[in-house]
Amino acid sequence: MVVVRNTSITIPPIPPTVVRVDGPFLFALQHRASGARLFRGRITDLP
Repeated sequence: MVVVRNTSITIPPIPPTVVRVDGPFLFALQHRASGARLFRGRITDLP
């Protein structure tokens, strides 16, 4: 039998970051430790 319990401290959730955009933009996700670019994209048509 295996029993799993939460015995560590509870970390409060991080509030979401709100980003408001009013025009086309570029974005990229980068791995901090290695500096490797993981993803790159652009938004050109906003509603």
